[in-house]
Amino acid sequence: QMCIRDRWYQRRVHGEVQKAFVDRQHYVYERALISLCYLDDLWIKYFFFIQHQLNDINYLRGLWPKYQHFFSNLNAEIVYFFIDLEEQHSGTADSVKEYYDFMLEKREDLIETHIRSAQFEIRNNNFEKAMDIYKKALNIFASDSSALVYILNLYSTLLLQNGQMDKVWGLYKDYEVIAFTNKGYLLQLATLFRHHRNYFEEKLEDIVRIFEKALSNFNVETHSQDFEVTLNTLIQLVNEGSSNPELRRHVQERKFKFKNLLETDRAYVKFFKEEAENNVDRNAESAEYESIKKNQRVE
Repeated sequence: QMCIRDRWYQRRVHGEVQKAFVDRQHYVYERALISLCYLDDLWIKYFFFIQHQLNDINYLRGLWPKYQHFFSNLNAEIVYFFIDLEEQHSGTADSVKEYYDFMLEKREDLIETHIRSAQFEIRNNNFEKAMDIYKKALNIFASDSSALVYILNLYSTLLLQNGQMDKVWGLYKDYEVIAFTNKGYLLQLATLFRHHRNYFEEKLEDIVRIFEKALSNFNVETHSQDFEVTLNTLIQLVNEGSSNPELRRHVQERKFKFKNLLETDRAYVKFFKEEAENNVDRNAESAEYESIKKNQRVE
């Protein structure tokens, strides 16, 4: 909670901003930050004031050590603001890289930190360094399937751009367990197959196996839409990419099996849901009956 002095400073800053006296605003911001240095929002307003009112970029860049001194758990929005500022005005990749290295050390819990760092390295043609950042991110976010799918997509795109098709396939094989909980992995794998069919045709049986394992692991009650999307994608892949009659026949058989499973599970879900609703009604009636009997005994 802010004390009376802190609230007064906030009102003072707001009041001065309404006026046209830029020097006075600057003075009040500096005074307010002595007392309110813990407010990220005030720092952000101050940085934008320096950038757009004073238009003093060098002074603004010099505020980074001052802000950094006050915070151990840095606000990512503010750090990215300084990174963008440095990229636009410093002209040197080394000075920008210091910010990204700092963020990778302090806020590796943010997926955006890894992605922005890797993209910076790509812009500077440091592809190996970008790949190392993606590899590390895959380990850090190993328990987050959505983050893994996102990183896999970016990492595999970079590998493809560098002609490393075998590594792309090895990457998806290493992380195929994601397919059991996230259909995004399967859809990305299907897209890879369609765009690079010459390479992936001989991998089709392995891809079918991954799809089938995923279908066997989906909970139809909670993932029925994912189940159907995955099944239809598998059928399209085989119809488009395989001339093997045995594989086509196998997938058609699996199609009927999984379709029946889907309908059966839906029937079970509907039955148990109705049973649960009926039990609630019966329990309510029983409670009402007991209440009436109790009242009659009292009377």
